[in-house]
Amino acid sequence: MGYQLSLDCHCFELSLEGFNVSHELVPPSQVTSNSFKITSFKDLFLTPTKQQEVFDFLVSRYTEEHFWSPPHPKAHPEWQKVISNKGILPELSFALLANGQVVGATAAGVTGDDSFDMMWAYISRQYSTDEAILLFKCLLAHQFKAALDRRLSKAEGEIDTTNMVYCSLLNWLPICNDKVWHILQAPRTPSNHSDAAD
Repeated sequence: MGYQLSLDCHCFELSLEGFNVSHELVPPSQVTSNSFKITSFKDLFLTPTKQQEVFDFLVSRYTEEHFWSPPHPKAHPEWQKVISNKGILPELSFALLANGQVVGATAAGVTGDDSFDMMWAYISRQYSTDEAILLFKCLLAHQFKAALDRRLSKAEGEIDTTNMVYCSLLNWLPICNDKVWHILQAPRTPSNHSDAAD
């Protein structure tokens, strides 16, 4: 009917029980950086400018992965609402800083049935795929530890195939169920501005 495959979306469920993250908590030595630091949003947001930096990072990486236009998310306050209204819990969300700058972030909350809800997760494009995967594992390990400390044993989330680094972790994550949605979109023309359709 004129639609083309835009991306696949993995809607997955995880079992965190028995998943050992202890060896992933330290930032990898294989990645060159003068100073890596992982901190929760709760601590990071004590500095207001850092809260804006995390927001800018998440939105810019999202728009890069999804090829959205226009490319200047700060001019569109609805993006701030999308992030802030999704129920993100700062104590379950973490940022990766290199020399004090945000180069990675993963945000999460808790669903109504007490599942750990994984929402936003990105690493800066300045790193190679192999480096980004190592950094991603470290961020997620901190997140999973925080979830387990809160006695959350199951998690759920979504991964779009446009996020190739996150997708590459499907074999590492303790997935117990995965549904894949094919996202189709009509090619855009001057007279056609239709959005994606499932």
